[in-house]
Amino acid sequence: MLDTTRLYPGVLETLDALDDRELAVLTNKPGDLSREILTGLGIAPRFRRIWGPEDAGARKPDPAGLRRLLAEMGVAAAEAAIVGDSAVDVAAGRAAGVLTVGVTYGLNPTSLAAQPAHFTLDDLRTLPATLARPPAGRTVLP
Repeated sequence: MLDTTRLYPGVLETLDALDDRELAVLTNKPGDLSREILTGLGIAPRFRRIWGPEDAGARKPDPAGLRRLLAEMGVAAAEAAIVGDSAVDVAAGRAAGVLTVGVTYGLNPTSLAAQPAHFTLDDLRTLPATLARPPAGRTVLP
């Protein structure tokens, strides 16, 4: 699993910049494998939770898993954001009432055209600054 798996450029810098925030992973991939990969990459401790569908009780785009994750972490939807590389992530985020951020690389970024995020980023390192400015019609709390 880890022979050729690498972090995308800017991930470590972005995680460092977001160190004061509660972070979690919600994936449609198996949770145990995701935890193993993130541990092997040395970043698992940066996340309060790393959940697959078996942990969340639902697969994205169903927002139930995201809502359950937010409730368990004690985070209101208005204070949360989801970052993803596909329309599935954006759909889950919008249905759960959280800010959505799409990235133009990864699993299926072309699907973001059909399900646009509040923000779309080419470089994850711009995420901290993006989170500081609310999209039109939405207030983002610090």
